[in-house]
Amino acid sequence: MRLQAAGAHLLVRMVEPEALDWSAPFFRDAVPADAAAQSMQPYAAWKAAQNPPDPDYSDVAIIAHVARCGSTLLARNIAANDRTVVLSEPPFFAALHGRLGQLASEREALDAALAILASWRGWAKARGKRLVLKLSSQLGPFLPLLHRQMPGARFVLLHRDPLPVLESLARKRTSRLRAEAEGEGAGILPELEGLDADRYLLAAASSYLRAITAMGVLADKAPCIAYADLAARYPEICRALGLDPADAPPWNGAINAKARGQARHTPYTPVPTAELDAFAAAHPALLARLQGDYHRLCAKHPMPAL
Repeated sequence: MRLQAAGAHLLVRMVEPEALDWSAPFFRDAVPADAAAQSMQPYAAWKAAQNPPDPDYSDVAIIAHVARCGSTLLARNIAANDRTVVLSEPPFFAALHGRLGQLASEREALDAALAILASWRGWAKARGKRLVLKLSSQLGPFLPLLHRQMPGARFVLLHRDPLPVLESLARKRTSRLRAEAEGEGAGILPELEGLDADRYLLAAASSYLRAITAMGVLADKAPCIAYADLAARYPEICRALGLDPADAPPWNGAINAKARGQARHTPYTPVPTAELDAFAAAHPALLARLQGDYHRLCAKHPMPAL
């Protein structure tokens, strides 16, 4: 669902039911068969009916990250552990980056997200499983807030050099970054204006910079893991998330994390070095700006012993 203001009206755009995969675990296990189509209710009425969530979030683990850094690959490997419930980019956290902006302040939006999360926490606990959230990269600026408001939660921060991140985002463009390039949402950081002619890339770079800036704030409180180290450090990452590595199946690096349908079973093919070099040659100023910040993050917070 997405909300959009249109004059005095608030438009609600719902997902197309025929586009949903009804075999997904959420529909199979979490929604009663006789309650598949609940009626909508006003936000204020829903909010008034919520109970305060348990303030101890030690039952929750969180994967935060920049875009295109292997977070989906990591989440799918963790989901293979039958002692976990993994929510990948849960949509209710979209309240924080603007989709509920017409209904709530930042704090109210967070309270709404945590109220919805409470039902998932109870569901996971009742089944003796650990709840792991793989957040959207859009939530980068909100990581310090989430860390403060979710005491006890385990955080792991994933990062990657900006060159492959931006090359991937340029090749597989997202509607969210297109909108930000046009001035919606978080938009383009003023310090990046003029560094490249492609406003979509400026929006992507802004999102990246916001994420690693937030990671710098949290890096003394949560481990920072580089994309290249995911496989080698998978057992340690499991421990950092509060999981026993002995319960985890072996790391599977062949998962095509961004593919859909049968293509998910086709091994991921890395981008050729020549293509990365060509992209770098086409966008030198922008990449130099991002790599400066990225290298400072890595130098200040080297790979920790987990």
